[in-house]
Amino acid sequence: MAVDEGLEYTPDGWREGGRTSTRSADAAEEARRYLRGVDASPARFGGADAYVNALNGNSDRQAGSAGRAAEDRDTMSAADHQVAELGEGTDTAADRAIRAAGPTDAAGQSVVSRGVAEGM
Repeated sequence: MAVDEGLEYTPDGWREGGRTSTRSADAAEEARRYLRGVDASPARFGGADAYVNALNGNSDRQAGSAGRAAEDRDTMSAADHQVAELGEGTDTAADRAIRAAGPTDAAGQSVVSRGVAEGM
């Protein structure tokens, strides 16, 4: 972490967001599998073909939507983890640059640390 704790990067929220997205993706995938298993037959509904076709069609649409939701949540999870890693890498590089800058000026900040702060 950077010497100035006020500029500290905290990736924990991003990582928790990634974990939550993964759990959501798993739940959506479970719903998709369940909906794919629904297959109403006309015999169970007194030969009502139109009704059964509507049920099965709706189940297929919902399963497709749940599958897309699972994919989207997986993408969100990967992005959250990538942001956390990028932030940690940036924070580490900034801290290294500040430490390498050596003596500080009269205001108590090195030229490098001011440059990093201004760049944010």
